[in-house]
Amino acid sequence: MSTGTIGAFADDMLGSTGCDVVWPKMISMEQNFLKFLDIGSAQALGVYNQENLNILGDKASTYTSELFKSVGSITPVPYAFGIGALILSMFLDLALSTAKKTPSAESVLLSVFAQEKVSEVRDLVDAYTKRWKANIMDSKKLIEETRRYEQLLSDQLTRVRNSVLRDDQGNVRSVRVWMHGAAFHVHMNIYQEALTGHQNYTILSYIDDYIRDAEDLLEKYKTFRKDSFSIRVKLVGQSTYGAVDYISIKGEDRRIQIHSTKIGGYVEQCKSEILDRYLEKMYVRCPLPSAFSDFLRNTSANLNTLLWQNGSFWIN
Repeated sequence: MSTGTIGAFADDMLGSTGCDVVWPKMISMEQNFLKFLDIGSAQALGVYNQENLNILGDKASTYTSELFKSVGSITPVPYAFGIGALILSMFLDLALSTAKKTPSAESVLLSVFAQEKVSEVRDLVDAYTKRWKANIMDSKKLIEETRRYEQLLSDQLTRVRNSVLRDDQGNVRSVRVWMHGAAFHVHMNIYQEALTGHQNYTILSYIDDYIRDAEDLLEKYKTFRKDSFSIRVKLVGQSTYGAVDYISIKGEDRRIQIHSTKIGGYVEQCKSEILDRYLEKMYVRCPLPSAFSDFLRNTSANLNTLLWQNGSFWIN
């Protein structure tokens, strides 16, 4: 089969599949995670709280009671911006679940880290949320704990990155956890500097490093993803033409039903070349996901505003 014919068949396959074939949606950033790390995080938390109250109606008192239990009857809760707002959103999630009497859904904060071998990142974030709550009325201790867990998280993110890049242990979950962990780490530094009023100029360095690391991780993930593909070929009508019955991605069947009278019975013999050409074209059409890098660039552009954030959260 000619190179041109293989390319034409790969083009036909392109029309039946979207970018989520090569870049799963799971690799994207969780927007409900990011909104509490952006400008106006304290206001976003207030809006989210009011939305929950509106949903609950006459059950709102149970929700409020659960919030008081979560934060130790403190109101207003100080430092409810950035990382503080994100942590408080977790308590809002849990209070909402209790008030609705639904099975306890995991908060967005912890759910993005709930992944297999990279649970150490989750454990550090979980431990920090507990230290944050315990020290919310002691700014000196809160700063010390934020600094300590920021350093621990930095070390763990390095281990996750190296396991993907050097030890070939990466998957979509590892990349997702690393990206959300890196975003959390950058904003731990911002939170720390906002609390102290002292800028140590390491934040921009972290942002630059993480953007480069993300590109390396996503490129590495491409190699893992390619190795997970296979094509099942189905010959139709006594080999008068060939058809790709479906693309299989680690057991996930993507039925695309591509037929071509030009291919004939040669699809089986050429399926490896067809798959290579298809993936090559898909990665041209679907470049590296940019949500993580865009978020960090936005953080860099708005750094001064983020450092001057303030806000308290009232439980009512």
